[in-house]
Amino acid sequence: MKIAYIQDWLTVDGGAEKVTREILSLYPEAEVFSLIDFMPHQTRQDVLFGKKAKTSFLQFMPLAKRHYRWYLPIFPMAIESFDLKAYDLIISSSYAVAKGVKKGPGQKHICYCHSPMRYAWDLQEEYLNDMAGKSTVLRGIMRFFLN
Repeated sequence: MKIAYIQDWLTVDGGAEKVTREILSLYPEAEVFSLIDFMPHQTRQDVLFGKKAKTSFLQFMPLAKRHYRWYLPIFPMAIESFDLKAYDLIISSSYAVAKGVKKGPGQKHICYCHSPMRYAWDLQEEYLNDMAGKSTVLRGIMRFFLN
């Protein structure tokens, strides 16, 4: 059975990465996908057991390493860009968009759904102020996409 494992993004060793570590220990043959992977090498070794994640086009966007959340409005498009037709089972670990990955007929999709994106809900104001700084235009655009 071919298994694809997909997580929103790989940047730090936090709670979602603990889930990733456990799932990959159960399914060591799974191939890993993520919108971006900017984890430090040693963290990646610990979390992904030496696997390299296949990333989306967001990996190569300007300033993505430091400000990947700026691209929030196109996260759904990026997650849908993965071609996972070759896999029998898709496992997603999602608190943002990974659960929106496209699956084909006959494929199974199991989602470990974390709590929602806190910066889109209960921390929205803090996120917008931090992300947009003093740019009212950018803050307005992000408010439009988050509401």
